[in-house]
Amino acid sequence: MDELAALVRAIESQESYKLVDIIKYENGRRYIFKSPMKDGEIYIHLVFHRGKLYLEIWPRSFAMPMAVYDLRKYPAALPLAVVDLLRRA
Repeated sequence: MDELAALVRAIESQESYKLVDIIKYENGRRYIFKSPMKDGEIYIHLVFHRGKLYLEIWPRSFAMPMAVYDLRKYPAALPLAVVDLLRRA
């Protein structure tokens, strides 16, 4: 849980991300961030569920995430770099 708190603080400290919602589950939490793009917005979901930590990338009109990263396997910098590329495109 400490890893999640540190990651949430790191993302919140960046001007391009805004925390819009926190959803609490019985076995975890979901933090939803919004980031502006040229043609709309993209949503970043940090999901902590049953001891696992995931980062999901949700474009505005998608019914399911465009990409899901297991943050135990990949550093958070990788998916956030993908988001920055999408924001510039």
